[in-house]
Amino acid sequence: MLLIACGCGLVLFNIPGAAAQGCTGYALYKEDFGGNASSPAMGAPLPDSVTSYSYTTNTPVEDGQYGIRKEVTGHTGTWHHGGDHTGDGYMMLINASYDAGLFYQTRINALCQGSAFYFSAWIANLMRPDASGPLDPNIRFEILRPSDSSLIGEYTTGPIPRSASFTWKQYGIHFALPAGESSVILRMYNNQTGGNGNDLVLDDITFSLCGPAIELSTMGTYQKSQDACAGNRISLSAAIQAGFYKDPKYQWQFSTDNMSWQNLPDATTTTVAVADAGPSDSGWYRILVAESGNITSTHCRIASDALPLRIWSPQPFSIDANSPVCEGTPLKLSAPRALTYRWEGPGGFSSEQPAVQFDHAAVNQQGTYALTRVTSGGCETTAQVTVSVQPDDLKLSLG
Repeated sequence: MLLIACGCGLVLFNIPGAAAQGCTGYALYKEDFGGNASSPAMGAPLPDSVTSYSYTTNTPVEDGQYGIRKEVTGHTGTWHHGGDHTGDGYMMLINASYDAGLFYQTRINALCQGSAFYFSAWIANLMRPDASGPLDPNIRFEILRPSDSSLIGEYTTGPIPRSASFTWKQYGIHFALPAGESSVILRMYNNQTGGNGNDLVLDDITFSLCGPAIELSTMGTYQKSQDACAGNRISLSAAIQAGFYKDPKYQWQFSTDNMSWQNLPDATTTTVAVADAGPSDSGWYRILVAESGNITSTHCRIASDALPLRIWSPQPFSIDANSPVCEGTPLKLSAPRALTYRWEGPGGFSSEQPAVQFDHAAVNQQGTYALTRVTSGGCETTAQVTVSVQPDDLKLSLG
C-alpha cells in the first residue's frame, strides 16, 4: 500500500516482511538489546521510559510482562523455542497484555530535513500451530512529531501468522521526514486484545536513512570485470534513481581497506575517471548522494555499495624451449601461466594452447617463435625464442 500526503510532506510506504528497496543506508539507531556469547541467560531491564510492561526474570513470563532473554523458555507445548535474531545476544520476550497498549518507544534526534527513512523490527510469533490459544500478535508502529505527538505515519502488521518452526520476520514503514522536523518518536503497540496467546519476541529494531537505488559500472577494465592493466584509463559511472532528491549532490570516495574512506578531489558528478591507472589506484570506490547542503553529513547521505578495482602490472617472461633438438625427436616450448596465449611461428604456425609440442620435429619447424600472453587485468606481454632442429645426417634411404 502506498500513501502520499503532499500537504504535510509525508511519503509513507507500508511494506510488510522486508525493507524497502534503496533503504540500505546509514543506520541511525539500532536496538539489539545487547549481549554476546559470554553474557548470562538474562539481560537487564529496559528504562521505564521505553516500555509500559513489567520486567521479570521468572519463567514463564506472564501477561503484561517482558524479559530480556537469550532463549525462549516456558510454556512448553504452547510456545516455540528459539534464540536471538542475529547471534548469541539478547531479545525482548513479550507476553502481551490483555489490553492493547504500548510496549516499546524511543526518540531519535539530529535527523536531516528532507531525507527518507525506514523504521523496522524483527518479530517472531511464539505460538505453535497446534497451540490452543486463539490469538496471534498484532503490532502497530507509529512515527510521531515530538513537539505535539501528532502522527507522521503508522503501519499495522495485522495478525502475524504462526509458523511450523520458530521464524523471524521483518516489518516496518518507509517515510519522509516532514519539513521543519529533525526528531521523531518511534512507538510499537500491542494492537491485539485478550491474553490467550498473543505472545512474541522482538529484536533488531532499526531506524535507517534511505536513499535512491544506485548501480555502479566501469569502462576500461578487462572483459567488464573489476580488473585492469596499468596505464589504462578507467571510467566509473553511477546510475542513480531519479526523483529522490530535489537537488542531489555527489561525492566519489576511495578506500584501500573498504573501511576508511577519503574524498576524491573534484569528483562531484555521477562519473569519475582514473587516468593512466597504476597499482596505487587499486582499492574500493563508492559514490555518496545527498540533498544539497547535506553531502558532508554522515547522517544525511547515502553511500553506494563499494566497487573493487584491481590494477595489475604487465608481467615480462621468457619462453622455455628444449632446443636444439634432433630431427624426428620432440620439440617443446612453454611459458608461465596466463589467461590467454597466442603463438606464432615459422610457416604460418599459430596456436592458442598454453604450450607447444612437436612430437617429431622437422627441419622446417626451426626458427623464431613468438608468444603473446594476457595476464591479470588484461595486460599483454610478448616474448620470442629461436629454436634449432638439426638434420639427421645418419638417416639413409634405400631404394
